[in-house]
Amino acid sequence: MQKYMIKKDKFTNVQWFNCKDELYQKSQLYLICILITFFVVFLLGFLTNLFANQSVAAHPFTENIQSEEELVIERKSLNYNDREIQNKVSSIEPEADIELTEKNHIENHTEIKDITEIPEVEEQTVKEETKIAKVEETVSKTDPIEKLTDQDLEALYRIVEAEATQEDMIGRILIANVVFNRVRSDGFPNTVYDVIHQKINGRAQFSPIDDQRYFTVTVSEKTKEAVQRALAGEDYSKGALFFVARSMASSNAVSWFDQNLTKVYVHGVHEFFSY
Repeated sequence: MQKYMIKKDKFTNVQWFNCKDELYQKSQLYLICILITFFVVFLLGFLTNLFANQSVAAHPFTENIQSEEELVIERKSLNYNDREIQNKVSSIEPEADIELTEKNHIENHTEIKDITEIPEVEEQTVKEETKIAKVEETVSKTDPIEKLTDQDLEALYRIVEAEATQEDMIGRILIANVVFNRVRSDGFPNTVYDVIHQKINGRAQFSPIDDQRYFTVTVSEKTKEAVQRALAGEDYSKGALFFVARSMASSNAVSWFDQNLTKVYVHGVHEFFSY
């Protein structure tokens, strides 16, 4: 009996393992078939869409639709431009008529005015001539500095460039005028170089000497021309011996100028003073 049971158990185990292997093989086969089916369906769908898009893009009907839409847009833009041109022309015509009438009226009025107001025109020309004469009087001629060494000239170029870097031609000439006025004055040194480098209580009379700008500037052709014009006697300074840039100077310095000196001229950023 026991032998029979052992044989039966062996037989059933063998059968079970055979069935298990067969099921495993079939399941793998089914899975492969399903994956192949999905791939084929996807590939067919992709090719169908690609063919459909190419056929639609190449279809003459779509090209006709696009060309018709473009023509409609162009016609609309042309119509809009024509309307704008017509509106501008219609608006210009009355303005031109008004301008012509105004011009005719002005011409008639000026003709009458020319006949009746000749004395007033003569008076006006006389006034303008006097104004021109007053303007010319602001430029005076002074005796040129005779003995000017190379050292004096180089110092003058540098101080004018440093003090009037952002100034126009007259502003540069004015700086040279002040230097020359000091040379001629009894209260200052007798040479251009000594005037520029003069110090009182250890402080230079010209600020670019103290802040070293005098030694680092590059002299421009405009400055050289201004110095030469000042050397020739062109003078706008009205005898000024001092100048200050109020916006750049300290409040103490500005108050000293206002309290102890008389302002004689203003040009650019500089105010010019004398005793």
